Order: sequence, then C-alpha cells, then structure tokens
Amino acid sequence: MTHASVIRRVLVVLALGPFLASCERTNGWQEEVRLDDGQVIVLARQVSYEKAGGEWGRDSAWRPSGEQLAFINPLTGKQVTWAEPYRIASVVDVIDGTVWIIARQQACRPEDRGKPLWRAFALSATGWSPVGPDEAPTVSKPNLALDSANYSKTAHWQFVSIPQKQALDEASRVDARMKRIQWRSELDCPL
Repeated sequence: MTHASVIRRVLVVLALGPFLASCERTNGWQEEVRLDDGQVIVLARQVSYEKAGGEWGRDSAWRPSGEQLAFINPLTGKQVTWAEPYRIASVVDVIDGTVWIIARQQACRPEDRGKPLWRAFALSATGWSPVGPDEAPTVSKPNLALDSANYSKTAHWQFVSIPQKQALDEASRVDARMKRIQWRSELDCPL
C-alpha cells in the first residue's frame, strides 16, 4: 500500500466520521411522576435514538433504541436504575409494596415477533424482573410523558413538571392506542 493510498483512506474515514457519529443520539431530562398513592417522585430519563429509514437527511427519522431511568426508590430511599433496549417506559408506580415499570416495545425485531408490545418489570432485592401479563398490575393509563419516544420533542426537554406533562399529553399526537396499556391486543409484534 502506498503512502498516498493510506492518506486517502485516512481522509475518507475522517470525512465519514461525522456521518457515522450522527447515527445515534441521546436526549435526557427529569420528569415528575405522580404515583398511585399521590406521592410525587422525580425520574432522570435518558432515551437513546438511532437513525431509521431513508437516505441521509431525506425521509429519515430518529427511532428510540432504548431507555434508562434513574430514581429514588420510594420504599427504600435508595437510588435504582432501569434500562431496556427498544423499550420506552410508560408507567412507574408502587403497587402493593412493589415498584413497577411498564414499558412498550418501540421496534419489533425478529426476536420480538409474536411477543406483547407491553411488558411489566418488578423490582426485587435482586433487581428488575420481567413479569408476564397475567402477573402484571392492572394499570391502564401511562403516568410518564406520552411523547418520550419522539426525538424532536424530547430534544428540548430539561425538566417536565406534572402540569407541563398534562399539557404535553393533551397536545400529543401519539397513536391513541399508545395512550392506554393493553396487555393482549392487535398491537403485539406481528408474526
């Protein structure tokens, strides 16, 4: 390999660097959440997004590729974190002495085919465990911001109070089926 060809390759890699780096983005904000018992906690939310569809800059969008939550466990006073790829949390609550997160699938990958879009996670002494729909709490309405999967909206969020979230949710154009948690529905990942 000649010196000139090495330089050309290095220049190509340097030129592509910004494009390669821009394939993923992350938005983070704090959000107030009212629990079922009326208590208010503050979550730190961080949603990762990946480039989806279209050519660079044309007909492309940012699709959520995962989320991480951090908050103080209202039962123990200790910080806990939760993270899942391709899921966005819709509910954080304490029900019957257990901390729960209910999250929806954002992309149906081949390994997700036929599985429910909604999944519950229960916090135990050993960490978070996924729970089947029959064992999940009977929660039907999200208490987290509906548009948290929308990159362009969350890019400007820093702190979302409960009144702000109510206004955002009322103006949200998210699919009506995502405004209610449906454990068994036509929303499951297609086979």
